[in-house]
Amino acid sequence: MDKIILKDNTEIEVQQMPAIGSITVLAADVAAIQTLKDQLTAENLGEVTIKNDAGNITGIYEDLVLQEPWTIRWTDDGILTTFGLREKTEVEKQMEAFKAEQAIQNGAIDDLGTVVSDIATGGEA
Repeated sequence: MDKIILKDNTEIEVQQMPAIGSITVLAADVAAIQTLKDQLTAENLGEVTIKNDAGNITGIYEDLVLQEPWTIRWTDDGILTTFGLREKTEVEKQMEAFKAEQAIQNGAIDDLGTVVSDIATGGEA
């Protein structure tokens, strides 16, 4: 059985995976599906490794995004849950970089405002 290994080393056994955009996992119950969703965080999808039955690495991906919708099908063995992953677009990567840079600038502006305020009030707090 193939496995998806997330950045935090969480291993997810896969029933079927014809492509990274169509992954089917067998879950015991609805709580297990929620646990799976909770594991598929942006941080954990930053680095994903795929291994086959023999334990050989068949794919390494970076900067993946979880796609909606999920499909769920009840079976005698459990709940078959199908979801997809995709690589982030260049626009998404640029937007994340912009937001990170903006957060740094906002922090610097706040610090500068504190210093100017301290100078204006003579250093009294």
